[in-house]
Amino acid sequence: LITTKRGNDGKVEVNAKAEYTWTTRTTTPKFADGMTYASMANEARTTRNQKAVYSDSELMMINEQLDPDIYPNVNWMDLLLKDGAPTYRASVNVKGGGSKARYYLSGSFLDEGGMYNVDRNMKEYDTNAN
Repeated sequence: LITTKRGNDGKVEVNAKAEYTWTTRTTTPKFADGMTYASMANEARTTRNQKAVYSDSELMMINEQLDPDIYPNVNWMDLLLKDGAPTYRASVNVKGGGSKARYYLSGSFLDEGGMYNVDRNMKEYDTNAN
């Protein structure tokens, strides 16, 4: 048996609810910076008797950040992800009626912020009438 929400005889009832939550990452992976990565890449190759990937002059440029276009040192986690994101949720419903008719009206709004550093949130609007 499926029943829907509906109003009651003789009285008007209004219910409202609002929520605010904050979402954070449980853990953030730690990545090597540019200099550490280049040094480790060289070390990995030299231990296998292979030529180093980066020369001493390239390592100096990476370390001193002299040419960030060619040898960038980017913290991608800080660049792409936020520390946290808010979520707002609100809803209201009104129900009532008389001996011949009953009514139930509801509406809700959700604004969920994402964890990526872009200006886009998920917004959702819902309505219902019986």
